[in-house]
Amino acid sequence: MLRSRLVWKLCASYVAPVLLVALLVALGLPLPWSALLAAIAALALAAWSARRLTRPLDAMTEAADAMRNGGLRRAIAGHGADEFDRLAAAVDGMAQDLQGRVEALTGDRNKVLAILASMVEGVVAVDRGERVVHMNEVAERLLGASPGQAAGRRIWEVTRASGVCELLEATLREEGEAAGELVLRVGTDPAERRIEMRSSPLRDAAGEVAGAVVVLHDVSELRRLEEVRRDFVANVSHELKTPLTAIRGLVETLLDDRHMEEATRVRFLEKIRDQSSRLSTLVSDLLTLARIESPEEPIERRTLDLRSPVREGAARFAPLCQHKGLEMRLELPERAVLLRGDEEALRQIVDNLLDNAVKYTPSGGRVRLRLVAPASDGGPERWALLEVEDTGIGIEPRHQERIFERFYRVDKARSRELGGTGLGLSIVKHLALAHGGRVSLESTPGRGSTFRVHLPSPPPAA
Repeated sequence: MLRSRLVWKLCASYVAPVLLVALLVALGLPLPWSALLAAIAALALAAWSARRLTRPLDAMTEAADAMRNGGLRRAIAGHGADEFDRLAAAVDGMAQDLQGRVEALTGDRNKVLAILASMVEGVVAVDRGERVVHMNEVAERLLGASPGQAAGRRIWEVTRASGVCELLEATLREEGEAAGELVLRVGTDPAERRIEMRSSPLRDAAGEVAGAVVVLHDVSELRRLEEVRRDFVANVSHELKTPLTAIRGLVETLLDDRHMEEATRVRFLEKIRDQSSRLSTLVSDLLTLARIESPEEPIERRTLDLRSPVREGAARFAPLCQHKGLEMRLELPERAVLLRGDEEALRQIVDNLLDNAVKYTPSGGRVRLRLVAPASDGGPERWALLEVEDTGIGIEPRHQERIFERFYRVDKARSRELGGTGLGLSIVKHLALAHGGRVSLESTPGRGSTFRVHLPSPPPAA
């Protein structure tokens, strides 16, 4: 339709001058003048027709250039010609359809970027040439890349972690999934981090491999917990097996030897009693730790005077200190030390610290139990200090950081000989944390140790 309209206009521009010349000649005007007038009229008609044809085309060209630059919402006005109006409407419809598709793609892209940014895992995507297409903030931090400067650069130019580069290269080469583990240091953290890597190829609409993506998962804490669990199970098994083996051997000896001397029999029975007591203490300590760490059994809190469990603990251990030849000193403040906590748990803190001090202080030494009230300056942070000082064997610096771990012993043989389970100080630490407090240690080998427990104390009532 548009082509026939254009052909008709072109024909009219040629035929009209000829008809005009013939009319003027018929009216008696000389031929040269008739031809001149016809030529002028033809030029005017041609200019008018060209203007009519080029104006809508120029408008459409401008609109197309604007759409190419992102202005898809621009509409093309009609120009009175049905053919051009329909063409303009078709172009406008195409622009609106493209605008809808672009908005949908932009929305999907923003959703994907938001998901990638909120992930705790690192994500790195590269194209077929191993140039970085996307790298989220977690991946930048793990791989030591400059924030926002990785896109467009090759992966080996972005990070020194060769394991990531090799895994992506293998994924692109084999066109299949791959996995691996990476050990690296993040930032200024001196500790090594274990990173689990899983990569997959990225495919285009035709199914061809267009790149690869790798997900980086920091499993350092998981590996540490697995190691703690293995050590805990191994230690519990060993600690339970030792007294059970001793009890079984003693009982079998008693059963086999019917004519055993009475003194020997009594000595064997006393050893069975001691091992049974040790086993009972171990199980009790394990249950205490389990109860402390259970979120379903929080400690019961009520306002109490911390001097009471401290005074009771000193009274319980005074006979043992006297029997062992130790000097027991108790220092309590004159005013009440108010605390919101579990009284039984606080007794356990005092008992475990005193038991540890008495156990590792030789005869003639000194054990001091001291309670310091918080400062009465009305400040927001008020801490009560419980301190147990001894003149025992002390602890070497290399052991001090781990002394509060479960089953950790400085001298395993000596500890078992004295009846320790290796859980007392761990219980102290967990109970202090459960009360919102903290523990600390100051020790010098051969001169003694000082264990401190800081507990938050509420301000006195107005």
